[in-house]
Amino acid sequence: MCKHITIILILLLSLQVMAAERPTIFDLLDRYAANQDKLQSFITKAIYTSENSNSYGLGEGKRTEFIMRQFDGDRSKLLIKLWGRIGDRFYPESNPTYQSWLWDGKEYIAYSAEKLDTPGLAIIYKTKND
Repeated sequence: MCKHITIILILLLSLQVMAAERPTIFDLLDRYAANQDKLQSFITKAIYTSENSNSYGLGEGKRTEFIMRQFDGDRSKLLIKLWGRIGDRFYPESNPTYQSWLWDGKEYIAYSAEKLDTPGLAIIYKTKND
């Protein structure tokens, strides 16, 4: 019994140390604000998971979305991959739907493919000259 209590206490102390080292969102925002003028580029990544209901007749199941944004001051890129139950179809994680948007300051390129292993459609939008 004493051995189990000791192990639990060690685990709880480890969790407290880990939690103490993790900054809050406010700490991160303060650091960002203090260094915003020094940032030349950044990359953000996020994964969202949702559970679909069958309320619209589109099937039930889990849907996962991976989003990555890159920015270097003049150019930007947005990449989105979706897998799982999307509408009435299922896409495996190994072959998700794919969308990307690129901006180089002059042209905007949008690309999408139903799956990574199939050809997609690219559209180039040019900005108007002043």
